[in-house]
Amino acid sequence: MALLLFAGCTTSNKENADDNNTGEQVPPNGDFVVIGDSVEMPAFEVQIELTQRANKKIDELKETIIVSAFFSGIPIDKTIPEYAESREFMVKDYRIILKNDKRIASFKAVKIHKDVFDALEDKNIEVLINIYSERTSTNVNLLECEILQGMINDIKGKRHILKGELIE
Repeated sequence: MALLLFAGCTTSNKENADDNNTGEQVPPNGDFVVIGDSVEMPAFEVQIELTQRANKKIDELKETIIVSAFFSGIPIDKTIPEYAESREFMVKDYRIILKNDKRIASFKAVKIHKDVFDALEDKNIEVLINIYSERTSTNVNLLECEILQGMINDIKGKRHILKGELIE
């Protein structure tokens, strides 16, 4: 399955899931791991590369950056109201807050309830990553960043680079 990158309102299909990663491997888990009543998802990282101007503004305002991950899938029971309405079944909503000059979000040890995982028809969960400023210094988002969307099997075990700039 192709990996999609979105920037602003434009869409570009990537023919190869490796087009936006650094080639660095993310240790250690590359598969789903059952831990009691939870399932740990495969690890991956998102590295944010902001323009010099965006970095300067974020640093000046001591703003933090949110890397938001939405994990969704197709349920076995397609009569679930959420799926019937939107054709999506939310598996997990997970956010990482980056402070100071840290620009790498590590999605490691992200867990979902085993009942939710077992309710999925296809265990190759869809991942959607959005990046925005936390709005601690201002009431508006300061960043326009690429988003990452694809299936966990294409995303896992890699560091993906997403570029961003100031919203003008």
